Amino acid sequence: MNDSGTRQVALYDTTLREGGQAPGVNLDAQAKVRLARALVATGAYAIEAGYPMTSPGEFEAVHAVAGEVGDSVIVAALARANRIDVTRANAALAGAARPRITVFVQVSEIQARAAGLTLDQMAQRARESVARARDLVADVQLSLGDVPRARPGFVAELARAGAEAGAGTISLVDSAGVATPEEIGRAVSGVREALAGLPTAVSVHCHDDLGLATANAFAAVLAGADQVECSVNGVGERAGNTALEEIAVLLRVKGPAHGVDCAVHPADLAPASAVVEQATGYSVSWNKAVVGRHAFVHSAGVHQDAVLADDSSYGALGSVFGAAPGLALGKHTSLAGLRAALAASGAAPTTRELADAYRRLKELADAGRSPLTLADLLPAADSGRSGR
Repeated sequence: MNDSGTRQVALYDTTLREGGQAPGVNLDAQAKVRLARALVATGAYAIEAGYPMTSPGEFEAVHAVAGEVGDSVIVAALARANRIDVTRANAALAGAARPRITVFVQVSEIQARAAGLTLDQMAQRARESVARARDLVADVQLSLGDVPRARPGFVAELARAGAEAGAGTISLVDSAGVATPEEIGRAVSGVREALAGLPTAVSVHCHDDLGLATANAFAAVLAGADQVECSVNGVGERAGNTALEEIAVLLRVKGPAHGVDCAVHPADLAPASAVVEQATGYSVSWNKAVVGRHAFVHSAGVHQDAVLADDSSYGALGSVFGAAPGLALGKHTSLAGLRAALAASGAAPTTRELADAYRRLKELADAGRSPLTLADLLPAADSGRSGR
């Protein structure tokens, strides 16, 4: 809780680990350090730097991040539930001011079979690995994989056992991205009940295979989750993960009505998105929520007239970012929208020039010209900034 009584939700960023697993992405130590700096600037609570057992290069990358970020953020390393992985994760985190070892284990029968283990064997490995990790670092997270397809009773029992073994956070993972908000909310509620009386945080890690990762994360928060695992631009395995920028803004806009918020800085989300886009090669769509270049640009004349009168009419997120609404030029542009665009450029056309420019706009747009510039519409605009 903060001073206002609002519950602060921690955002655990996994861009470096999940993003590094996205097909075709290969983040070396230099790229991970550059990304880590951008993530620290957003105000994320924790950064999952990687999975040290993957390769010597991955180990060095995690180690580089651990020594880079200081005490401003938790640095986590992922480990399977075995002694070798846990030991390797701890070594990679040497130098981290606030290290966390995140131990993961599968809890559904389908994934346990795929690993060649029984659920009882998975549970035993989880308990032993958490205890081992807790001997090495003060902050341990136990991630339970494929929770939506697991037996709720088994999940609850293992969550309680993991907490009693020393895990300060229990993460519920929708590994296959098949859950709905209702199912995620129910899973969180069940684990919260199982952890009653223990000072253990509950986290969620949602994949976006059904396009529900952000909705699922928010439902989890409303059900009592303390932490959301997410990545910038939603980059990650297959269809990706909960997008940090989306859940951060959702918590900022809708959270207060439910007594929740997060500490991420909205103004630093777009710069972080650009760094991730460059490092991964995964382009952000122009209409991507929050960070797309057209996310706050209005095209329809009805919308333009409304936001010029009151930017909250359609630009509901403007107050969060402190940004003026953008106005696109096209066949749907209103006269007021064109006038505002010209004024913003420094041009001051006469009434006749404005009417001619508006007619030219419609003609060029109907002919398929795109993009349209002010020079196309007001030929004298480049030399007509004198304020006639």
